[in-house]
Amino acid sequence: MECDGCTLCCKLIAVPWMDSSPGDWCKHCIIGKGCNIWDRCPEKCKTYECSYRQVEKCSINIRPDKTKILFEKVSDEIFFGLNHPDYELTDIAEKQIGSFVKQGFSVVVSNYKEKQPKLFLAKGHVSKQVIQEVTARVRKANDSTIIHN
Repeated sequence: MECDGCTLCCKLIAVPWMDSSPGDWCKHCIIGKGCNIWDRCPEKCKTYECSYRQVEKCSINIRPDKTKILFEKVSDEIFFGLNHPDYELTDIAEKQIGSFVKQGFSVVVSNYKEKQPKLFLAKGHVSKQVIQEVTARVRKANDSTIIHN
């Protein structure tokens, strides 16, 4: 799928190489359109793909700007969801989380203000292990986006 005007990642993700903090729009973002320096923006921005972009066919209703949450696949069993503290989880986002869990994925949902993320466990998953895996991936990301390497 294509972004097609979704620019939520430009607000939710800390982009150190652009001096962008989580929750603040990237200074190069044209909200609802895209990057105004796309032809010369860093490769890390060009190659970032949220889970919406990784799917060939899906409803536009689960695009991040519609659900107000940005999902990224952390492992074969875990999705990480990033939302803005001003956005409540939409019904569509809650249904998407439920769908992930039914498919055997655990989901960790966080924003930059909450100390404790929300955890939705798939059957047989252990909360401590899921949190440790997500935490390790976040730490590994260093100068990258919140999760993306």
